[in-house]
Amino acid sequence: LSKVEYEGRGKSCQIIFYGGTGKPRSLQKSEQVVSVVEAEVATSSLTGRLQQLIDGLTKRGLTEAQGLRLLGAYDEANLDRVAKIIEHFDQLVKAASPLVSKSPVGFLYRAVENPQKFVLPQEQKKGPELTSGPSQRPSAFSRIQIQKELYYKWRQSELAKL
Repeated sequence: LSKVEYEGRGKSCQIIFYGGTGKPRSLQKSEQVVSVVEAEVATSSLTGRLQQLIDGLTKRGLTEAQGLRLLGAYDEANLDRVAKIIEHFDQLVKAASPLVSKSPVGFLYRAVENPQKFVLPQEQKKGPELTSGPSQRPSAFSRIQIQKELYYKWRQSELAKL
């Protein structure tokens, strides 16, 4: 807990707890005290990896609350993917890519919001390589050669008829 505030008196007294994330929690009944305290302990004891990723997002322009909201329910696989997305984002910013030129923070938010739909560069499907093996279509030079050979054979057959 970072601080506690009291508003009102008597039965209408409201107790507001502020946790490490800065989110206020309001209590009006004593039964809720236990559940709210447990929730604050759960959010304050974030895993080291999750806290590192949230810190990484805040260094890149997102707020801590946004980072917690985005990453709070992710499993380890998604957290690994978010780490790769952050690395890719850093490369795009360093290269001054037009993908992030308008709104770098917006790009990062959308990428981290749904990490399974974000396509990383190493996952992009490669198109057929033009230099790997013979092409299906003959080149212009070979087409001309084929036409010349056909013409020559036709001409020879016409001359043989005479």
